Amino acid sequence: MKVSVLIATLDNIKYLRDCIRVTKKNTKVELEFVVCDLGDDGTDLWCEKNGIKCIKHDLPCYYAQSNNLLAEKATGDYLLFLNPDTLPEPKFLEEMLSQMTEKVGIVGARLMYPNGTIQASAITWDKQDELPGDIHYGQRMTPELLESKDTTAVCGACMLVKKEVFTKLGGFDEKYKNGYEDVDLCLNAAKHGYKVRYAGRAEVTHYHGKTGGTQNNPIPTSLEFLEDNLQYLRKKWRKPEQTYGDKLYTNHGDWRHRVMIGTPVTGHVRIEWHLARTGAIIPTNWSNAYSTPIMPTSAPLNYTTPDAQNIIVRDALAGEYEWLILLEQDNLIPPDFWIRMNEYMRLKNVPVVSGLYWTKSDPPEPMVYGRSGNSFDEGWKMGDKIWVWGVPTGALLIHCSILKAMWDESAEYELWGNRVHRVFEAPAKVWYDPQVGFQSGSGTSDLNFCNQVIERHIFRKAGWKEFDGKPRPFLVDTNINVTHIRDDGTKFPIVIPERFLKK
Repeated sequence: MKVSVLIATLDNIKYLRDCIRVTKKNTKVELEFVVCDLGDDGTDLWCEKNGIKCIKHDLPCYYAQSNNLLAEKATGDYLLFLNPDTLPEPKFLEEMLSQMTEKVGIVGARLMYPNGTIQASAITWDKQDELPGDIHYGQRMTPELLESKDTTAVCGACMLVKKEVFTKLGGFDEKYKNGYEDVDLCLNAAKHGYKVRYAGRAEVTHYHGKTGGTQNNPIPTSLEFLEDNLQYLRKKWRKPEQTYGDKLYTNHGDWRHRVMIGTPVTGHVRIEWHLARTGAIIPTNWSNAYSTPIMPTSAPLNYTTPDAQNIIVRDALAGEYEWLILLEQDNLIPPDFWIRMNEYMRLKNVPVVSGLYWTKSDPPEPMVYGRSGNSFDEGWKMGDKIWVWGVPTGALLIHCSILKAMWDESAEYELWGNRVHRVFEAPAKVWYDPQVGFQSGSGTSDLNFCNQVIERHIFRKAGWKEFDGKPRPFLVDTNINVTHIRDDGTKFPIVIPERFLKK
């Protein structure tokens, strides 16, 4: 078995030499290199000196045409289309070949940017979407990306094709100009009954943008042809009944402004750790690729908690988000947190929902407050949903209509150049006692917020009239058991007191 490595290059001899050297080093498969030299940097002379087949061709000569010319000269059983600005990792080709079965015609590798983020993995296109895409693009590596699977298409920067399949398909469609030829070939393969596979353990580093026709080269860039390539792709592969309107596949619906995560940052833990942790568990149909538009974050650093919360409220209202989730940095949410909160957001029947939050003490006290000035409520068990007078902001879901009503009638103040309103405020007072002198007292911003919502009839003003006037209008879902972390790493509750457990 022999694999022909086909590389089209334009004045990239520096990258080409490294690519060929590393490719030879990192596989034991018999290789044949065939190069298409489109430039004048001496690539053809270097290939001749090193015993590598080389085709010299004048410009313009785009990706499809170049690789079709290379395929004609190839003698291998498999064709590996490889960009010159790639560095394959050890055993990448063995991994790709392991995915080749009788029914598989094309296999793609996992392409990584030099900074460790995903450039291409499994490309999907259900023909409703405006264009083909990779849901993992730009993300850090995760274990799921190691799993090989069937897919719609793979990237042509490192794509393995059976020679007989490539010939049967007629090669790349030369109507494309440096864009979507690879997707088109994969769609054509599927049309002819062949599977396309993504090889998750075949890793290749790709210095994207160094090949001809992408940037700073004497031929037009791929971006200049983008619209023409897309238009041709849609025309070729969408049947008339599959041409959807913008409203469907562009989706400017509420999901873009559905929820924002807010975290006041004190600096006790790294905010990157907190944000990565809270986004680690994504519910079904919440694509990790769209975590930025679906779950954006506001994380003010070096403010007092109420000031940071007011900046978060400003950001949520400015972004016109429907919901805000306040997650404090010293919390660990349970695995089903997003799924349970997603249900409340979907039903839209409760405007404020808190997870169960415990004090940093042993034994721990649940922050379930039935009345102002009282300790926590008794008489409930884990798994109950409890209506309360006040909730903490450790893991709290709030409908932004509540925040908007509070914002509109709260005093404005300046915060290091930020104009915000006192939606959250830690109440404080000073008084004189003749017996002991001046005294002071303070409260917490979360319980003060709850009290203000009740006393100022914010529910009614925000359109939640059924909650107005209730002494216990806030919901604590004890199925959402939130862990509270102390600075030394101790997690609370260490043990949930037995009186809160169902027998």
